[in-house]
This record gives sequence, C-alpha cells and structure tokens, in this order.
Amino acid sequence: MSRKGANNSLNAITAWFVAAICLYSQGSFAQTDTCEQIGAMARMARADSASAVMAEQQNTGSSYRANTVFAARMFVLLPTDATAAERLLSLMPSTNDESIVWGNFGLAFCQQESDSDMTTLAKLGAQLPSLLASAVILKPVELPRYVKCALLAVGDPDNDHTVQMEQVCRMKRHDFLLAVGKLDPDERKWFDSRIFDVKKCKAIHLPESDVE
Repeated sequence: MSRKGANNSLNAITAWFVAAICLYSQGSFAQTDTCEQIGAMARMARADSASAVMAEQQNTGSSYRANTVFAARMFVLLPTDATAAERLLSLMPSTNDESIVWGNFGLAFCQQESDSDMTTLAKLGAQLPSLLASAVILKPVELPRYVKCALLAVGDPDNDHTVQMEQVCRMKRHDFLLAVGKLDPDERKWFDSRIFDVKKCKAIHLPESDVE
C-alpha cells in the first residue's frame, strides 16, 4: 500500500455498493431521464462554450444528474466564475443517494446510449472531485459542507475527493480547520482516524487507483 490506512473504509464501501444495487434495482438511477435526455447531457458535457451548454440544457430535463452535468461543465468552461462555483457546490452530495448518482456517471443509462456518450459522461464524473475542490477554494464559505461530503465520498472506491482535499487544506487552511471543527464528535473521530490527516493536509483514505 502507498499510504498507511489506505484500505480503512471497507464497511463504508460495502454499504455504498449495497445501496447502489438497491437503487439500481428500483430504477432510481434512471430517474426520469430518457435516452434522448442522456444523449443531450453527453452533448452538454462536450460543449465548448457556455452558450452551447445553456442551449443544450433545455433538452436534458431537470433531474439531479442533468443539473450536475450542467453545473460541472459550466464550471469547467468558467473556472474563475463565482456563480459557476456556487452552482456546482450547491449540488454537492448531501445524501447517500446523491453520492451514488455522482459515482455512477460511467454506467449505461439506457440501451441506446452510445459508447461515446458513456465515455463522455464517465470522464465528467471522474472530474467532479477535482472541480469541487477548485470551486470551494473560490467559495470557502461552503467548506463545512465540502468537508462533510468527504464522509460520503469515501464510500465510492473510485472517488478521489480526499486526495483533492489536500490542496484545499493547504490553500484555505484556516477556513478548512474551522470547517473540520464543525463536524459532530462521531464524524470528527471518523474523519481524523480514517479519512484525512488535518495536521499534514494528507489523505488517509485513498481511491483504489492510488493503492499499490
């Protein structure tokens, strides 16, 4: 293993997979998104201008997934825009169901979805932790929610939220420490022992891709 404690969240990961299977079997991943809307989301994720993203948005519907794709792509195109940062941060997962949606952009959402569209959405999903870190550096008022989001993110074995959090800890250290201090005692114990070393600004929990 590349770092001590890299495999410390087996229970959280197991719970995440169980919840994912239950949601999938209930059709929750599909929500109300049609194949046409999924295709529009992929086009939105590939759009090379904010105007193109906004034009495509009318075809995507208004599901949590669609709103996330819109917010993420807008922030990619406008990385210094506070409004774009706020929009993405407002969609940060605050429940296990939302966290699972963020972690499954690489799934096929309908039989007609092309490999190209699936790849596009998977790439966007993989970018989300990095985008969140950049957004919260712009808007540190959202740090308490960002820190709390790490408690959910560690359930996804591919999510590198904790690694991206290292730069947030270094660049916004005072605000970051205040945010960590707002965790309740049980959350703080889990955070300090299993997720993140606040003193060193170093991730304890690592995504599977970073574990040797």
